[in-house]
Amino acid sequence: MFCLQLYRPCRFRETDIPAPGLPGRGHITVRLGCALVCGSDIPYFDGTKPSMVFPLDAGRPIHECAGEVVQSSSGRFRPGDRVVAMPAEDRGLCDVFLAQADKAVQIPDAVDDMATACLIQPLATVLAAGDRLGPVEGQSVTVIGAGPIGLMLTWLLAERGARPVRVIDPLENRCKQALELGAREALPLTSAQLATLLRSGHEPWPRAAVCVEAVGHQPATVNDALELVEEEGRILVLGVPDQPVYAFDFNKWFRRNLRMFASVAPDWPVYLGRAARLLARKPAPLSRLVTHRFDMHRAAEAFALAASKTDAALKVCIRHRRAITAPADS
Repeated sequence: MFCLQLYRPCRFRETDIPAPGLPGRGHITVRLGCALVCGSDIPYFDGTKPSMVFPLDAGRPIHECAGEVVQSSSGRFRPGDRVVAMPAEDRGLCDVFLAQADKAVQIPDAVDDMATACLIQPLATVLAAGDRLGPVEGQSVTVIGAGPIGLMLTWLLAERGARPVRVIDPLENRCKQALELGAREALPLTSAQLATLLRSGHEPWPRAAVCVEAVGHQPATVNDALELVEEEGRILVLGVPDQPVYAFDFNKWFRRNLRMFASVAPDWPVYLGRAARLLARKPAPLSRLVTHRFDMHRAAEAFALAASKTDAALKVCIRHRRAITAPADS
């Protein structure tokens, strides 16, 4: 079957590999409809992920995928079902990929666009993070980073009654999206710039009860969050780390009586189902996060655009070569 292989940084080649079978009960194979590039995929694409060896296994690196079930050894799915599924080993850039049934969910009939349906997977991550955070009604929140995860969480926290939700991101277009998704204020600043303003007494807004780090890939924003939250506040870390060890301002965390926790790898059967139902009820606000669509032979362009964050890119869709139901790009 047709597959894409990342054979060196930023370069895919087409290849043929055997179609996957079912290794046992509780699995499905899925014919790819489309996929979305996740920020955690980009370090694999550009070769900055530590300890990487090229070429990568065919089909990597992508995991936010939607398509149609081909085979099933699970009682939850039948051939022909439309599903969002997480490919085994993130090998989703193939005609057909293998997935565990407990990391898949049927796409509700109300969600007719496959690219929008792919948002179910990151939305499940955000819902789990929101639950880890606990009640937020009436509490102030600062979100660092208005990428897709930060924007989803901004929307969710506003829906759950956090007041006010404020967002910072150096890109003005992302700040605008944050305002449209429920933030009261959004400023084109880095976390370092806001932290400097707070220390100098020229703060654009007060420290928050809760600070969410939704950037990842470097330690600076985690340390900045220690400055952006009020005494005895809470910090939720959602940004994916690339290095195993971070330099951390332990003294500031200790002296300010802060609580910090992470949220990753939720209970997928529970949260994929919840995310699917939520997206079916309220597709309009989140569907705007899918900003660009590319055919599969332009996968390298799709990844490059997602990495560059230019042209107001948020979620970039890679569409299977047979799935021609939407414009090639926008």
